[in-house]
Amino acid sequence: PAPPPPPPPAAPFATRLARANSMGSGGNVSDAFARVADELTSGRGHQPHRPTEMKKVMARWRSDFQGYQQHDAHEFLAALLDGLHEDLNKPRERRRAIEKRRKEDEARRAAAAKDAARRGADA
Repeated sequence: PAPPPPPPPAAPFATRLARANSMGSGGNVSDAFARVADELTSGRGHQPHRPTEMKKVMARWRSDFQGYQQHDAHEFLAALLDGLHEDLNKPRERRRAIEKRRKEDEARRAAAAKDAARRGADA
């Protein structure tokens, strides 16, 4: 028999995952979605795809997908997109960078105002 195919290369988005984001899945939804996308686009076979692992990941992240109740595709897609968004969203870091920039700008303006006042007092 032929050897199994090599594992896919690391996903390019993997370094951007916000695994510590409390609202996300710790990167699990994004990883599972990447595996499904790879299987569907790799051309490694003409078998139907059964995304059971994706469903398990979604069920661990969102309890409403546990069990075998029927959900419509819209609910699943909305939850999937929410999971991808939260896994890739780094809001705290972005807010910190914006706050740091704002404080630096304020400090520069204060220093410029102080210099201008000193020059005005010297005249």
